[in-house]
Amino acid sequence: MERLKGIKGAIFDLDGTLLDSMGIWGEIDRRFLERRGIELPEDYIDVMKFMEFNRAAEYTIRRFGLDETPEALMAEWTQMSREAYAREIELKPGVRACLARLAQAGVKIAAATSCTQELFVPALKRGGVYDLFSAFATTAEAGVGKHSPAVFLLAAQRLGLEPQACAVFEDTLQGVLTAREAGFATVGVYDESSDAEQEDIRRQANFYIRSFLEFGPPSGGK
Repeated sequence: MERLKGIKGAIFDLDGTLLDSMGIWGEIDRRFLERRGIELPEDYIDVMKFMEFNRAAEYTIRRFGLDETPEALMAEWTQMSREAYAREIELKPGVRACLARLAQAGVKIAAATSCTQELFVPALKRGGVYDLFSAFATTAEAGVGKHSPAVFLLAAQRLGLEPQACAVFEDTLQGVLTAREAGFATVGVYDESSDAEQEDIRRQANFYIRSFLEFGPPSGGK
């Protein structure tokens, strides 16, 4: 925490950074196909992850010869993801203590995420940290993904702070690079899903952590 001395705002990515959620999408794929008596092919998840939602639905129908509409598949996937975030997705170890310590130190906390509020709000509330956030910003609101700094700048604006007064916590190399180029301090956070990028993240971020447990327990006072 001493490494972030002077920072007035902390902006967090959610999936893969605060939430241990990256594996749920593969699990949703497995459950979805299992309902139809289909075993999950080894390459399916890797193929799907680069597709837009509607294209993924169309691809799935073609590949498995399903007598269903893309709209029906997307509705089912959406409902499955809602249930997973509301009931299964957990905070990463040490997150609750880290956020509490930042809040106690007077640091304003925001999220900058590609996730939708209908998914992340239940997960943060169940984790007991929702009320620690002062602002939320999504890429849908920003109108562009994290190859642009728009979502980080929107989060900082909602905190009433300049980028130079904020640290961005990200688990992906793209997120780290984009935030750094926009003037934010950056903290790389390890996640298994981006394991191949870890050495680059470590080099490019101002700070790097394997776990939020490195921040230790919350301390009283400011």
